[in-house]
Amino acid sequence: MSLDRRDLLRLGASGIAGALIGGPALGQQANERPKSAAASTEFGGGTGTLFVRLKLPEAKPAGTLELHLEDFVRGHTYTLVATGTYTPDRGPIIKMYRAYFSAENEQEVYMRLADDDHWTSLAFAPTEDPQIRSLTVWNDKKTPESFRIDKGKFSPTASVTDYVLDNRGASLDLKGNRKPVESKIEPIENAMQNNTEYLAFTRGKNLPYQHARLMGFDCPFAILTVPGGWPYVFRWNDSV
Repeated sequence: MSLDRRDLLRLGASGIAGALIGGPALGQQANERPKSAAASTEFGGGTGTLFVRLKLPEAKPAGTLELHLEDFVRGHTYTLVATGTYTPDRGPIIKMYRAYFSAENEQEVYMRLADDDHWTSLAFAPTEDPQIRSLTVWNDKKTPESFRIDKGKFSPTASVTDYVLDNRGASLDLKGNRKPVESKIEPIENAMQNNTEYLAFTRGKNLPYQHARLMGFDCPFAILTVPGGWPYVFRWNDSV
């Protein structure tokens, strides 16, 4: 994609995002944005590549997210890699890395999350019972642990002891030594809604408004349950 094309897309996206989230009118420069704006976002790129700059005043700590996302789709295989930084309004910059790989129509899914120098990895796989998913988790260099999850009992408000079987809910550690940014999903959803570059990146698919529908299990599980899993919202409406 040419630089001119990227600039044109960024210009169009800024106007759409501004209308949605109280940001600048079409064509305004970044330094012209009103300080009272709840959030702002810029996009560059298109299908397969996306750059996101998103202010998150409601995050803990408040700051600015900058991510470069690349995806690859071929048949039933999908890969998403996001690298970037989170710059708090106060405090040191946090390095971020997120990777998502799925195969066989999302039957096998691997995720890796890094915040600065600490990692959490998750691997999902089917079991003989289609209602039960196998989950393996490891943090940094600790020994991996395996769990069985009842998909039917999972919900954003459910207790981990409800959907993790074999009385192992208390052992499920999805954070380890990471110190991820805490953020609600809604500001990101609102910023993405109907954005032309985001739609190009997702090949015309949009986010489900305010979690109106969860298409699958693994990706929503990461977004709603794993600390710092919210960047996966950029792709979570695919069949997972």
